[in-house]
Amino acid sequence: PGEAYAYRRDAYKRMSELLSTERASRLSEVVPAMHKAVMDTEGEETRHLVQPRTPPMSNAALSALAALRSAGEEIPLELGPVPREECSSTF
Repeated sequence: PGEAYAYRRDAYKRMSELLSTERASRLSEVVPAMHKAVMDTEGEETRHLVQPRTPPMSNAALSALAALRSAGEEIPLELGPVPREECSSTF
């Protein structure tokens, strides 16, 4: 249940902020309200979880992550939701 929220928690928050700023005349109130309404449906027990990277969707994506790791990128092997305090990056 909480994994669905953790999956793009920070990205959706940023999108809400961006849309409400860039399209303020139309979206300054509705987008933040919609974002809050959706996120408020999440249970308290998972609100601390974030998932900073999208898990690989194909073998090619797995290979790309392996190549990035071999080039020195710090990409964790486990890409599922983690508590925010364990997350070193936002994306």
